[in-house]
Amino acid sequence: MLIGMRAYNGIRAECKLNDGFASFPGLQITPHSLIAPAMSRTPPAEVDLDSAIVAALIADQCPDLAHLPVTPMGNGWDNYMFSVGDEYVARLPRREVAIELLEHERIYLPPLADNLPIPVPAYIYAGKPGHGYPWPWLLIPKFAGNNPDREELLPEAAPQLAGFLCALHRPDDGPKENRAPANTHRGVPLINRDETLKQGWQIMVDKGEPLTPELVALWEKAKHLPPPETPV
Repeated sequence: MLIGMRAYNGIRAECKLNDGFASFPGLQITPHSLIAPAMSRTPPAEVDLDSAIVAALIADQCPDLAHLPVTPMGNGWDNYMFSVGDEYVARLPRREVAIELLEHERIYLPPLADNLPIPVPAYIYAGKPGHGYPWPWLLIPKFAGNNPDREELLPEAAPQLAGFLCALHRPDDGPKENRAPANTHRGVPLINRDETLKQGWQIMVDKGEPLTPELVALWEKAKHLPPPETPV
């Protein structure tokens, strides 16, 4: 996936860029981000990270970007997100379990990007450990846009979403290395998720938010359905 000395918006030198990165003419990149702050009940981070460390990683491995400001954007369960100038985001695991997931992003997003009608953050550079940070990381493009849950959804968005999902969920009939990785948590028989789901239900009950009997009955019926015949 990595090649050397390929220009992207004028970036060259030691920063090895991903040949699979898809550009989208007319896409406006802005310095604004709507990345949410840390999610509730987020697992604790296993490594501390700040802007200075990320800036040092960028300076060492992508020196042509060393002049860009690095600022924290937020984090989810698995990754820290740092803005690198107006056009890039550094995505760095905060838990060791996220390393494999980040590797999936590195391998599978570039070939997907060429076949999807909406931009996806195929990586620009695959970073290495350094400056006390122990794991690989990715530099990805920053896309302008708003989170759907913060905007009124318009009817014309429905066919756009449907087209994206149809392009994404295509049969795994290509080379093995381009096929989607197995996921033990999603696309599995519902019975496999019963215990975890009910743990979440109990948290809701403890907070005074019990589920309706109708929803519980629906789940008890659905979880015994046969698994899908094709991968989901």
